[in-house]
Amino acid sequence: MQLVRENDQEPDIVMLAWPGRDDEYAAIIDGFQRPNRPDGLFCFNDETAIRANKAIHDLGLAVPNDVAIVGSDGIIDETRFSIPSLSTIAQPFDEMCSLA
Repeated sequence: MQLVRENDQEPDIVMLAWPGRDDEYAAIIDGFQRPNRPDGLFCFNDETAIRANKAIHDLGLAVPNDVAIVGSDGIIDETRFSIPSLSTIAQPFDEMCSLA
């Protein structure tokens, strides 16, 4: 968020419901129907990124041209098969567990 503010912008956070998939999808739809819709979405996991990709498509927007989407856990193989394939940040789970 600091980088966004350094570029004279304010971060816009789309809050998602948890754990209901339908609620999460609806929150993404709602968040992107606002006049100043976000141009990117950082998802807390890959399942959310896949739902976001579907929601963005259903709104008639294109990933990545209109909205960038990044998932975060790197565990869902399906991100390679979504259209377009989604970017994800792989977490080093084995190393994290060892350190814990």
